[in-house]
Amino acid sequence: MTTDPQQADYTAQFQAKASDGTLLQGILSSLGQGGNDIKSFNEVVMTIVEARSKDVVFSYTCRKVSQNMGASSALATSVAECLAKHWKDSIH
Repeated sequence: MTTDPQQADYTAQFQAKASDGTLLQGILSSLGQGGNDIKSFNEVVMTIVEARSKDVVFSYTCRKVSQNMGASSALATSVAECLAKHWKDSIH
């Protein structure tokens, strides 16, 4: 590991999306029209690229969903653990 990109053999790239549900979902749920469908989610795509050749050597998308609004902190932890597990499994 290094903090100098010029010295790295591989780089990690991340793309993230997150949602704590919408205001409309909250209103409909309160009125009994939307059921309990307020969903928070975090989704992260992790891509490992060989620095010299620019070849993708690993890519994984992890999406975690929760029924609870405001659960983004726990979801973020869960997504990070998911990515770490799959990256670890791929390098063995």
